[in-house]
Amino acid sequence: MDYFDKIRSKAVNVTRQGNIDVITVSDGKEIPYCHIVALSPLTTKKSEEENNFRSSNSVSLQSHAALRLAIQHLNTGDGTVIKEIDGLNKTCPIRFTMEVIDTERSETIAVSELFKVLSRK
Repeated sequence: MDYFDKIRSKAVNVTRQGNIDVITVSDGKEIPYCHIVALSPLTTKKSEEENNFRSSNSVSLQSHAALRLAIQHLNTGDGTVIKEIDGLNKTCPIRFTMEVIDTERSETIAVSELFKVLSRK
């Protein structure tokens, strides 16, 4: 978990402005966040009778690593891959965070988790 994820996870004073969550930290400073939620099939049950899981293919893990790297580049203004975001952290106050929710290759779980995310305050 990086710096901005830690601040977001401990936040108690959060207001929503459109798609952006604005967190007021202890010194009164406001930090706008764009939180990205990835619903992904990371694991799958071996069978309905068993309660153990097996790993999914590596594509989901690679996708999350790429998303994590992109978020790191946005938050630090690192333009080594995409030159247009060079210095973005100095011109845009929005910080990005992410979470991954395992759908277990189940449409039911995916929809249920999506509703949970959408109903958050």
